[in-house]
Amino acid sequence: MIGSFELNNICGSFYKDGNIVFSPKKNILFTAVNNRIKALDLETNLTHTLDCEARSDIKQLAISPDSKILIAVDQLGYAIIVNLITKKTISYFNFKSSVNAIQFSPNGLFLAVASDISFRIFEAPSLWRNFETLLQYKRFKGSHNDKITSIEWSPDSRFIITSSKDLTVQMHNLHKLEDFQTITFTVNKHPVIKTFFSRDMKYFYTVDKSGLMCVWKWSTDYLSDQFKHRKQFNKIKQGHNIGIENGANVLDANDRAEVEVQEEEDEVQVTQEFTLMSKFEKETSKGRFVLEKKEIFKGGKLKSCEYHADTRMIVLGFKSGCYALYRLEKESDLQEIQTFSISNCRINTISVNYSGSWIALGMNKTGQLIIWEWRSQSYILDQQCLTNDINVLAYSEDGLMIATGGCDGKLRLWDSKSHLCFTTLSEHSSKISGITFTSRANTVITSSLDGTCKAFDTARYRCFRTMKPNISTQLNCVAVDSAGEVVYAGGQDPYDVYIWNLQTGNLLEVISGHTAPISCIKFWGEKLYTGSWDKQVRIHDIFSRKLNTEVLDHNSEVTCIDIRKDGKEFCVSTLKGEIYLWNDQSSVVGILDCKRDLEYGRNDSDRTKNTHKYFKTVEYSADGDYILAGGNSKYVCLYELRHRIMIKKFVLSQNRSLDGVLNKLNSKNIKEGVDMVNEIDDFDDSDYEERKDNILPGAKNFDVSKRTMKQPVESRQIKFSPGEENWIVATSEGVLVFGYPKKSFFSPYELEENISVKDVLQAYEEKDYSKQILFLKSFYLFANQINQKLFQGIRCCIETQQQRIIRVNLYEYSFQRSLKCNQKHPRVIFG
Repeated sequence: MIGSFELNNICGSFYKDGNIVFSPKKNILFTAVNNRIKALDLETNLTHTLDCEARSDIKQLAISPDSKILIAVDQLGYAIIVNLITKKTISYFNFKSSVNAIQFSPNGLFLAVASDISFRIFEAPSLWRNFETLLQYKRFKGSHNDKITSIEWSPDSRFIITSSKDLTVQMHNLHKLEDFQTITFTVNKHPVIKTFFSRDMKYFYTVDKSGLMCVWKWSTDYLSDQFKHRKQFNKIKQGHNIGIENGANVLDANDRAEVEVQEEEDEVQVTQEFTLMSKFEKETSKGRFVLEKKEIFKGGKLKSCEYHADTRMIVLGFKSGCYALYRLEKESDLQEIQTFSISNCRINTISVNYSGSWIALGMNKTGQLIIWEWRSQSYILDQQCLTNDINVLAYSEDGLMIATGGCDGKLRLWDSKSHLCFTTLSEHSSKISGITFTSRANTVITSSLDGTCKAFDTARYRCFRTMKPNISTQLNCVAVDSAGEVVYAGGQDPYDVYIWNLQTGNLLEVISGHTAPISCIKFWGEKLYTGSWDKQVRIHDIFSRKLNTEVLDHNSEVTCIDIRKDGKEFCVSTLKGEIYLWNDQSSVVGILDCKRDLEYGRNDSDRTKNTHKYFKTVEYSADGDYILAGGNSKYVCLYELRHRIMIKKFVLSQNRSLDGVLNKLNSKNIKEGVDMVNEIDDFDDSDYEERKDNILPGAKNFDVSKRTMKQPVESRQIKFSPGEENWIVATSEGVLVFGYPKKSFFSPYELEENISVKDVLQAYEEKDYSKQILFLKSFYLFANQINQKLFQGIRCCIETQQQRIIRVNLYEYSFQRSLKCNQKHPRVIFG
């Protein structure tokens, strides 16, 4: 049932902002894409999106050392706690302020969260639902004078190191220690971005934005004056407690006995606490950190830094896009391993996998995610695409490939299974406005606002044909005939349709008639359908001797057209939010009024609700009984055409970082009709190039991180897969892939009528285990008892050493079910 589809994955974007983290025990990389979390399995080369959604864009990610719990915090301070075993959300938590840094302790028992100038320590969340997910263990309030930028743990999980914009680094104790005071490091003249310890905690390192690394050594060769004063004060205080005044003892014998007993109990308690201390905690009162050495990293201004303790490697990311790799041969000796120019943009975040061989780099300006293998100096993964770039998309005829075109003029080809981009073609010099595949699935045709149509070979990854109109014009849409030999494109000004021969690239004919820009174009059979802003749909008989044109009038501007697979019906969407249904005899068979179905969302700049909602794209299902429609709303509506009703709404996003998501705005944030939350600007970067605003007035393409306006939520184009297993939609957050739920997916592939539950049980009773086809196809029957009996029978066959070989070739969905049965019968081996 098409109504049971749900969001399975996000295609087209791999990194937006915040940090990226590797799983401590697996080669799985977690990255935040807007308000969702995407996981990249680098061993199987597959991607999937976790079934959770934050309120706004995610800024911080933290994963537990046992790789079982993931915490994501958005820019509003709301956290999502995810169970990575079941891929489900455990609970939500509100930190009530923006979170600057979050980190699990190495032993996995505590969680440190930094907000503004203070930070808190929580007990690590459990895998199971509790009444209170996060319990506060300790709070450090007002430790810094400016915002905390990073927070780290010591290797023994007993100390917390915080760095702030006030140019100080502080070391705090987790548990209460006698005679311990916060240690402050004040040597750096720029904000510190990374701090870390050596394995034995005898050396401490700080790295700031200027590239200066300070090496601090723990010294125990003297006692500080502060420690001496503290000891003297405790001795005097102890004397007052036992009643010593002017050299005379005023206590009697009974009181003195009670004091002695209390001193013995205190001494026993101190001894017990001392045995529970770590090695470094026992030495905190016997020394201090002394600056031993300073090192300067060459390459410019630092933006990110990461340290891998097992290999003792330091990975640096510079503003210029270069990355550098160093190794600590000794505690204070650095050795440069390699330096490369990875990108032209600054490297915002770095993460290293558990073995230290793969390095992940994220650049938010271009949306690029790189995984680099430093030993072989090769790319494991290189993906680059901004979430707002993709405007049009198309499925290939075999369903193995997805082609997308964006505002940057680049054509990207994606694998429909792994949802990874395997090639990028940048032949256009302006926005790609239309895209389509030919019937042979090896050619992609694109139209662009640069006034050209280009044909790309998907086997050789090159552009082999460029088609231009006879005059300079912008092309809004493109279509191709069923044979893949003739290309059609609609112009914006003049309002003509241009026809080319794909093999020669020659312009065959120019069709006029429209009085406004052509918004959509479709071809079916021998007829060409064109829709325009002049409120008309024209049907052209292309292959007739005389060009016969039929005109269909509408009440508003035409936005999109789609034709049913049999060609007997087509639908037209207009600017008033209506969908017209026409038959092949050019008569109206129905009109769907869909204005209220879109549920007007309120933009931040609107004083009232925006009632101007309409569909930008419509798509027929394979059987022609349903229509999917999406527009400038957060909903995609599914309509059943037999009864002319809407049966379901698919929610694209609940991300409050987008405009038009909420139906009602919070009145406390509005003053004089202006949303005061979006007027707050945070100048984290002191560079003028990063703060200046180059956006032209009236431009729709802008940087979402700027305070000018937010990106509106919308659907740009919808396409069904050829087998109708899923459908994709181009939105403001990339390409969303909707498909069947993985747990309840039923595939009747190779399941015949003579294969039933009765036949399978009869084969089991007869002990005919060699019928591989019965065994294989029974996995597609949702009867767990049958599968368990078959496993028991095969186990008996193996234990009796019968001369049989049972080889099971399982498909993707049946293999998951077989593993569950194999847990109870582990002696069955699949080959």
